[in-house]
Amino acid sequence: MSYASCSREGCQVGTTSKCLEGFDPVHTCPYLSNAPVSAGDAASADASAFVNLPRGEALTGVQASQVTREAITRVIFLAGATGSGKTTILTSLFESFLDAPFGNFNFAGSRTLVGFERRCHDARIASGRQAPHTVHTPVESLDFLHLRLASALPSLLGPQSLLLSDISGERFRSLRDSSDAVKRTPMLRRADSFCVLVDGERLIDETQRHSVRTEARMLLRSVIEGGALSPNCNIEIVFSKWDAVLGHPAEAALTSFIADTREDMLKVSEKVSVPQFFEIAARPQNTKLPFAFGLPTLLRSWLKEPSYPARVTLYMPDVQTEAREAVRFAKAVVEGQRLTELYDVQWV
Repeated sequence: MSYASCSREGCQVGTTSKCLEGFDPVHTCPYLSNAPVSAGDAASADASAFVNLPRGEALTGVQASQVTREAITRVIFLAGATGSGKTTILTSLFESFLDAPFGNFNFAGSRTLVGFERRCHDARIASGRQAPHTVHTPVESLDFLHLRLASALPSLLGPQSLLLSDISGERFRSLRDSSDAVKRTPMLRRADSFCVLVDGERLIDETQRHSVRTEARMLLRSVIEGGALSPNCNIEIVFSKWDAVLGHPAEAALTSFIADTREDMLKVSEKVSVPQFFEIAARPQNTKLPFAFGLPTLLRSWLKEPSYPARVTLYMPDVQTEAREAVRFAKAVVEGQRLTELYDVQWV
């Protein structure tokens, strides 16, 4: 058994395990800075003396609620049928931050790095697969992945947290078909954005495109009529796997069908919110589109700054002497946050 160090000059307890002061057992010496603890002592120790380190896995609903209490947080629900591309959007968004800022945002941390890496593994060379693959979200899963992002542009809000749902398509099917299932999902009320995914790969199949539109419309209607969303929730319709639509032989017919789909979704949500529409190719299967096509635009819609009137006047205390810490702090804020780019700063 070895010991880290002792505050007594000349004590060699770290190498000899013998106390200079003669304490026996050695760990009873009051000068030891890091005495080892036996298994019995550890078992009897107060549980409050231990710290539970985060595992880095996806967050449960309770853990996600903790994040919302600690910082400005946007909760995003990605809703869609099985295989529509929900998890692929999550992994592509995460991987986009591995090399550089993305969408004018800098990566500022994550509580779920392990969870992201698990979901990304099968799309990497290390997995040994011949083609990129995304693992299907388990039916019982109701998790959230966390990203903390800081705007590369002047921002009043500072770094913000994103909580991104990773929920199986089977769960959303139950929400689509059952009003009771909607009532049993109270966390939807906290959603800042509710994104309904329309699978572009299924749209190009004439035998499936009508059912794809019907499923998306029914899901959105069920959630709205069930009162699951807050009045301030943004509704977004995301056409995923857009690379399958572009350049398709029947692209003209598809364009007309997609336009009709947009009209349908507008009618369903007209009493609640005007939806936004996005075309996304998170992991294109060809070279027509770049990796994570459309994701920067979607990301910016999630983290949109509140609108302010142009050049609002910001009054700051003007004291002739800079001896006071409060005055130095105020001037440092104006300079560091570049507030003069957003406001007409006046010192009074």
